[in-house]
Amino acid sequence: MLDGLNNQVVQIDAVPDEAPVGSDSNYYGNGFHNKKTLYKTAKQAVADYDGRTGRVWGIENPNKKNAYSGANVGYKMGESDRRRGKLEEAEIDCAIFRGFSLHSNATSAVPEGIDGLETSSLGPSQREYAQDLRSTDISAEIYYVHQMFVTPYAEEQIFPSGVHINQHPGGDDLGLAEWVDKDASIENKDVVLWASFGMTHFARPEEFPIMPVEHLRIHLKPSSFFLVSGLPCLKLMCFSELTSIFLTAKSRS
Repeated sequence: MLDGLNNQVVQIDAVPDEAPVGSDSNYYGNGFHNKKTLYKTAKQAVADYDGRTGRVWGIENPNKKNAYSGANVGYKMGESDRRRGKLEEAEIDCAIFRGFSLHSNATSAVPEGIDGLETSSLGPSQREYAQDLRSTDISAEIYYVHQMFVTPYAEEQIFPSGVHINQHPGGDDLGLAEWVDKDASIENKDVVLWASFGMTHFARPEEFPIMPVEHLRIHLKPSSFFLVSGLPCLKLMCFSELTSIFLTAKSRS
């Protein structure tokens, strides 16, 4: 809910100008602009980050305009750390042998080569877990494969991976996958953004015995929401004003 009950989400990409090189609007051929794509339904809003276009997402209220820019009031959301959308086979091996608590449907995007995973040295519970990795349907882990989802607000929709992750057999009726599959309208509605970003960590000898902190940041910034900047530094007096005050005070003394 952003400055009102009804909002919409747009995908914002930086793209080159279509005008030919040498034209008045793109004389040097280095012109670019931001291209906005309005998400109208939940399935259309299933999206990935694109570093080639510096993709961000805008949450807007189409019913209110900024007095200065004339644009919809809103915020934009972007992330500073990227990740792959799919697990590699080596990561699956690591997850199984080290006992990481990935849920049984967490690797629905496993490559076909996972069938050759060696399980002879695993315990009973680990062997069962390895089998889950091979057989789970991709729709059960939709929130891992992609980075952005938008659905209409529903009070009961809280857990995108389902309430009982480890015990769920997978399929289309799991949390976010089920909500997105309804393909409900999200244009000028009370909407919810489900952002799914992460990182891949490769261990280094220098990290033993204490692993340093890994950072993951998602930024939410006002975009045509306020009329003036809230930065304190913009309220400071300039040098000429400070000089004038100093000289005035000195003359009075």
